[in-house]
Amino acid sequence: MRALRVSMVLPADEPYASASGAVSAVAHALTRHLLDRGAQVEVLSPRAGVPTHPAGEVRELWSAGNRPLARRAAARVRRALARENDAWAAYRREVVRRSTGDAVIVHNDARLARLVAASGRPTVLWLHNLLAAQSGEDVRVFAAHGGTIVGVSEHVRAWTVREHRVPEGRTTVVHNALDHDVFRPPDRWQPGPSLRVVIHGRIDPNKGQVLAAEAVALARSRGAAVELSVAGAVKTFGMSPPDVEAYVARLDDALRAAGARRLGPVPAAQVPALLAGSDVGLALPTVPEPFSLAALECMASGCAVVAVPLGGLAEVVGDAALLCEPTTTDVADALCSLASDPDALARRRAAALARAGRFTWDDSAERTLAVLHDLLGR
Repeated sequence: MRALRVSMVLPADEPYASASGAVSAVAHALTRHLLDRGAQVEVLSPRAGVPTHPAGEVRELWSAGNRPLARRAAARVRRALARENDAWAAYRREVVRRSTGDAVIVHNDARLARLVAASGRPTVLWLHNLLAAQSGEDVRVFAAHGGTIVGVSEHVRAWTVREHRVPEGRTTVVHNALDHDVFRPPDRWQPGPSLRVVIHGRIDPNKGQVLAAEAVALARSRGAAVELSVAGAVKTFGMSPPDVEAYVARLDDALRAAGARRLGPVPAAQVPALLAGSDVGLALPTVPEPFSLAALECMASGCAVVAVPLGGLAEVVGDAALLCEPTTTDVADALCSLASDPDALARRRAAALARAGRFTWDDSAERTLAVLHDLLGR
């Protein structure tokens, strides 16, 4: 049988590069593991301006070409594209024209998935987030064309079914995972004089960095020996520049009061060492998380996790984390309990590591192949 050929399509705002975000990282991992299983994978990405990930046949796109679309369904696709005249429309047009896979996996762009499916190709819409209400029609039409919707968590899948009114049977779940050879616990661990706490990832009011700092300050005021490191770049959505400035000022004040270190953006290659050198990882979202790669990375690195179980984060941590409400007092109580009881800390670390072992790219790749084979009727 001829090898399965897959088109892996990135959103127009996230290049296939290590400097990009979680969607790019997941697409890269899936590509590597599908290649390991004998599939052929082409990756369609907006131009990165930096080196791309090495896996797959990478095609960097941006503007639409002048060559006509395939005659099949061309009129339908052109009418849909004509309603948009921005760069996203140009990118979508190029993807529809240039993707050659037996099946196409479109990450996080319901309009693009709809257009590809309308051209007659078996298509998967891979959802890393909860799509806004204005995407509802695209999601429903895509499902009506026979497309399959994959959520990175049951939370994302169920929310999409409920809010966008798509049939349950057109949806499934393939969890994110990580490379356990990269994120791994230290060879030897023992409690230090202070509890080393880390929170990493995008810095944003919804991610809980201010709550983390305020909780650590409260724990220290009670006499607990706790040290906090905050890693990541400030990247907010939907906030005005004055609001961002005010938020960063509040965060800096809270970090100073907690005696914390703000590390700024940490290169991806250095994140595993940062986490392996920590005792506790914090996952403190104030809104439901679609998944939480940050929490999974902490667990795989051997960190005990203190988490607010909102959305898909609850699926990631299960009963391995110390769960709390998103309040300063609750988080401080959790940190104090771990700082004062090395045995409890060790048990939480072991539980987190065992839980993280359930999330492997091998399993996610096998589930992906099952989705593709079902879509293709193989």
